[in-house]
Amino acid sequence: MPKLMRLFLDIIVVYKKEAIAFLSNISIYIGPGAFYSRFAGFFVYISNDTSKDNGIECFHEIQKNNGTPTENQTISCPFDGRYVIYYNERRAGYHYPDYYSAFAFNELCEFEVYGCPNSTYYGKYCEQSCSDSCLGQRCNFLTGNCLMGCSSGYEGPQCRQKCDGGMFGATCSQKCGHCYGNTQCHHINGTCQAGCSAGYVGSLCNNKCVGGTYGLMCNKTCKLCSDGSKCHHVNGSCVNECSSGYKSPFCITECDSGLFGDGCRQTCGHCVGNVACHHINGSCLQGCSAGYEGPVCKKKCDGGRYGLNCAKSCGHCRDGSQCHHINGTCLTGCSPGYNGLLCISGYLY
Repeated sequence: MPKLMRLFLDIIVVYKKEAIAFLSNISIYIGPGAFYSRFAGFFVYISNDTSKDNGIECFHEIQKNNGTPTENQTISCPFDGRYVIYYNERRAGYHYPDYYSAFAFNELCEFEVYGCPNSTYYGKYCEQSCSDSCLGQRCNFLTGNCLMGCSSGYEGPQCRQKCDGGMFGATCSQKCGHCYGNTQCHHINGTCQAGCSAGYVGSLCNNKCVGGTYGLMCNKTCKLCSDGSKCHHVNGSCVNECSSGYKSPFCITECDSGLFGDGCRQTCGHCVGNVACHHINGSCLQGCSAGYEGPVCKKKCDGGRYGLNCAKSCGHCRDGSQCHHINGTCLTGCSPGYNGLLCISGYLY
């Protein structure tokens, strides 16, 4: 919406808007035949009062060639305010370029200010609203692009696109947590609206399950991990190894038949009937097979004994040697005067 005012000559020329307006550009026209050197080095400020020092400098005319500034100029000035201030100066004791006049004059023909009544509209006729997601709802008079960036959760030149691609927050720079099904978290605050993936809790789903829990909503309890160590927060597998008698990865299944102990690495002894030993301590629940004794039935009968529970005594083996621990036969033969496999029968004379 162009605003046009013819200005009187003065060192400071002020264009006033009754309310704060958003400016796009300013066109300055210098009359034909004017002494351009008198305009060299002029400033344009935007302010909310009549003091340039409280405003924003949006233009400073600096040229390198004599005969400037040019006759007509259009200045980009995308700021808002109530006053547009045209200012020039020649300070005593300050060295200016040769093409500057000795004194400053303002011999303006026209000073046109273009913009919208406020910074929340844009377009040729200021008919379109800036995006609500523009910070301060301020956008460029012509393009609608946000001037101060986007509100949290939005991106794009006009801040109309919600954060996506697993990002959220200011400038879409924060990464979503572990949302269920890898769904997009809330574009502003990062909350997982579909809930958390297995192994995570919290509004942002960034906290791993703790306290011996795992799985979806951390509603499962870790099983028998060794030394009380915690299981994996997602699938419940033990981080180290299982407690004695249980096998990996989840430590809920007893050792396979014939194995027991830490990591199910130990072999059962000689249990009667070849039944499995206890999965934790290896004891034979129904006793030892013939020829063996001890807590895990791995010790052979000795001390002149053999058989089931090592309850039988060896015969008269040569040199007092141990008989076979299972069947009692004398492996080195019988002592003088005895015969038979067990060396318990004497000779008849």
